[in-house]
Amino acid sequence: MTGEARTGRREDRGTFSMFTVLFAPMVLLFAGLLFDGGLAIHARQRALDIAEQAARAGADEIDVEVLRDTGEPVLDGDACGRALEFVAAFDADGYDGGCALTGVDEVTVQIAKQVDTLFLGLIGVNAFTIEIEASAHPEDGA
Repeated sequence: MTGEARTGRREDRGTFSMFTVLFAPMVLLFAGLLFDGGLAIHARQRALDIAEQAARAGADEIDVEVLRDTGEPVLDGDACGRALEFVAAFDADGYDGGCALTGVDEVTVQIAKQVDTLFLGLIGVNAFTIEIEASAHPEDGA
């Protein structure tokens, strides 16, 4: 009986090691997807927030003379300057911005951010870029 018990144990030797070798990369991959995916979601939501707020700041730059003369809200030429000034406050966090007047009463702001990965870098995905766009226009109260 002791001979059978010893033989059975010897056949199982190394099974746990093989399981660990095969299972550990899968755990790291899933941890990477969860952690780095969370970083991506946070960065995307933050970039969207910055883009929306910057577009609103730009849409506040109304040409007062045209508004008084015609009653129509037309954006001042400094609308993009105001929007980019808002985005510049987040340069240290890695958010880059661009702006365009997409109409006489609309400002569109683009935000980009490169997010460095932690766990996914182990499989070759070192970073990814998030690009967001938001627009705003002044409300005339009508």
